[in-house]
Amino acid sequence: MKTRFVRPAIAAVVVITALAVGVETLRPGRTPKTNAFSAEIRANTALDLDPKAAIPLRKTQPEDFDVTWDSEAGGTLRIMPGSSLRLLALSWREAEWDEAVGWAISSLKKIQASDATSVSARQSRYAAVLTSEGNMAVVQIGSYNESRASLLWRVENTSLCVYAPTQTVTLACVDPDNATTQPCAIDFDTGRTVAIPPQTLALAPEGFLDWLQQNGIDAIARISQDGAGLAGVELAFQRLEPGLWAKPSAMELRGLMGLSSASHQSRDPILYQEGQYQYVYPFRTGDGGVGILQMLGADRAARTVEFRYRMVQENAPDQAGAEVQEDPESAMLARSADWFNRLGRSVLIYASQHEDRLPPSLEEIRDFADSEEQYQWYLANVEYLGAGLTVAEPPTLLTAYDKTLLATGKGTVALFLDTHIDFVEPKEFAKYGLTDGIEAIKEKNAELSRLAWSERCLNQLGRGLRTYANSNQDRLPQSLEEIRQQIGREDRYLWIVENVQYLGAGLLFSQEPSSVVAYDRTMLAEGQGTNFLFLDAHTEFIEPERLAKYGLPMSP
Repeated sequence: MKTRFVRPAIAAVVVITALAVGVETLRPGRTPKTNAFSAEIRANTALDLDPKAAIPLRKTQPEDFDVTWDSEAGGTLRIMPGSSLRLLALSWREAEWDEAVGWAISSLKKIQASDATSVSARQSRYAAVLTSEGNMAVVQIGSYNESRASLLWRVENTSLCVYAPTQTVTLACVDPDNATTQPCAIDFDTGRTVAIPPQTLALAPEGFLDWLQQNGIDAIARISQDGAGLAGVELAFQRLEPGLWAKPSAMELRGLMGLSSASHQSRDPILYQEGQYQYVYPFRTGDGGVGILQMLGADRAARTVEFRYRMVQENAPDQAGAEVQEDPESAMLARSADWFNRLGRSVLIYASQHEDRLPPSLEEIRDFADSEEQYQWYLANVEYLGAGLTVAEPPTLLTAYDKTLLATGKGTVALFLDTHIDFVEPKEFAKYGLTDGIEAIKEKNAELSRLAWSERCLNQLGRGLRTYANSNQDRLPQSLEEIRQQIGREDRYLWIVENVQYLGAGLLFSQEPSSVVAYDRTMLAEGQGTNFLFLDAHTEFIEPERLAKYGLPMSP
């Protein structure tokens, strides 16, 4: 996912006519004040994790306190015996604090259903505990031994969140030269759409921004050279792949936007992407409201933008959450992304059982599919390119894509050799050869493989030169024949002799690090640039227009 953070470029902001859409006032599910604590807990003592009494005591009643520490498994955190508390350990081996908090918030139902009573520090350094006062404490175990542990914890509200009804809004784009009474700004927390008075548009940028903040404005509609969309005012947001409009639950969204990594305000606008599937934007307002937004359209002639959004709100006892209707396009995109993820997993499992070779065709992974429906979907929608590849190839090789989505011309889902998936925008089709048929894609993959192999061999040469210099008074060898032993692998040495122009004779390893010691002459002859090896042992691809800097023509 790509994260973007925004404050409007006020000098470029402009207002024009719009259609206002009435929306109901919501109770926003705000990101609450952080209650964070630390304490040392000793074996056979108890600790109350709630904000009112985070004090360790030796004599306790089970109903008063939340956790204790003992020596089992080298040090174990456990909930008080006989209590009705709940505990769940985070299974990730390398988790950051923000990730643990987001996991806990989005996993509330799993925590409530957990029957675990303890977590050893060897097992996990993070655990979520539902406390005696009904809060959720996300606990990090710091330094520890059998007799004591340093704990950090953060207390979160466990109020369940739901989505408010989806609102569809059309706003005019602001224009300081043509003031209008039509709404061109929105307060997501209340649902108000607002027209900006002419005298406000005439203010200096600082005064204009102050007016927006004082009036609770979260975004304004604008058109710029980058496109038409929304500019945020103290609005933090992230960008998710198209199709995820209905995916995150309200609790998951609250957890995501509660992370400190999601707290930055982007200076990029949220744009309508002409001619392609639209991204989805989880956001958090300056007042702490959390929601999700997707652009629907932009009319440059009328100078308006249209979008939909829904807010997260606390689940009041007498109020049911709105059911999120997944439109057919979002459903199609979401299933493609989900099943391409599973395809990547199946390909990896197959390779692990077949000497790292990818399956020659989709038929080979029928037994690895989750269902016959999924397998049939693969056959109908997936263009598979992994035949003949191994997992040792460059991880960025394209191994499959959704040919049904590609046919729409609005983007597609792609699977790469390292099993990550990505949404490929139409403007990136040529990068992967998607506009020119299967053979063009295979040629692109072959080109990436050649580049990667060349870089790998030159890197090996660089290490060999360093090893040789260390044993020869800092001198580099006069010829490649002198470092055959240092290269190690015979296939790489033979490739180097056949394809590499060596320039290191007479150089000392202590000379200028940016000196060129070798380059791929075979690649240079193709006229598209080549890989260079420098004296500091780093390898870099040099484009044709930069070759003259190193005294080389476009081709030898």
